[in-house]
Amino acid sequence: IHLFKWIQETDLSSYTLDGLILTDKQVKQERRNICNVCPSRKGILCSECGCIIRAKTCVAFEKCPIDKWLPIEK
Repeated sequence: IHLFKWIQETDLSSYTLDGLILTDKQVKQERRNICNVCPSRKGILCSECGCIIRAKTCVAFEKCPIDKWLPIEK
């Protein structure tokens, strides 16, 4: 599992209270439903990018590393 791959490849400066745009409940649940049945899910983490699934699925501009769900345009 690449636990810190996502952190290394993500511009964390975009994660501020002012710039953080969250998904609505429906999008978050749709993303989580996809992740829940994905073979790359390893407990609470994605083995493709190392993210914590519950957190990543809430952020509007994030995307699945294997394109199972896409970002919401800004």
